[in-house]
Amino acid sequence: MRAVSFNRSVDLRKQIEQWKLRNTQLGYRIVTSFGGGYTYDSKNKYLMLDQLFGTDLGNVTWPVKRNVRLCPAKDANILVMDVEGVSKPSVRDMDFERKAALLSLAVSDIIIFHFFPVDVNNVVRKFMLPFVQVTNGLLRQGAFQSK
Repeated sequence: MRAVSFNRSVDLRKQIEQWKLRNTQLGYRIVTSFGGGYTYDSKNKYLMLDQLFGTDLGNVTWPVKRNVRLCPAKDANILVMDVEGVSKPSVRDMDFERKAALLSLAVSDIIIFHFFPVDVNNVVRKFMLPFVQVTNGLLRQGAFQSK
């Protein structure tokens, strides 16, 4: 099945119906691949996702800099979400990068991180640390306690 870019022009409801995921209620999982897009290694990431899940993510124009793409897995109730361009974002792309990271963390059952070792510190500092700080603040306020 064909992958689609997740943007304002895509009617996600129609796309989900086309993929025949609508009747599964919430009986499908979301797997997110996070990272890449600025490196030559993105082709290997797509090859891995296509082989693991039977997706069609590998048919893209290079290089992909900022994108969120969705594609259903071939033989399972899995929706694969690919978030591109977060390993070395420019200053003007930071808004997109943070929103994409938040979307990934909010909706995904599994997140596959795809970075070079030299990029890990940068990614943790810019994206993951703010989420940990927010979660810690909510924990201190008792937001997750049952009443």
